[in-house]
Amino acid sequence: MGLNDAVVIKGQVRDAKTGSPVAKAHVYLIKGEIEQFSDSSGRFEICITDAATGLWIEHPKYKTAQEVLSSAQSIVFIDLHKK
Repeated sequence: MGLNDAVVIKGQVRDAKTGSPVAKAHVYLIKGEIEQFSDSSGRFEICITDAATGLWIEHPKYKTAQEVLSSAQSIVFIDLHKK
């Protein structure tokens, strides 16, 4: 998969217990190439160029989570657990 084969994955960060959206979660690729924060609805979009890419999600009130994204995915839900 090359740069021309980039895939946009849409996601939402949620509280694992309540299912409520988590705003301002730091979402970034392990490689550090792309980073952003989830919006007030917990939503984010990230572009990947590898067949499988590691994604980190951090928020001060939650435990850090890691998710492996696949280019076959188009939507992903990340459930965070409180510290």
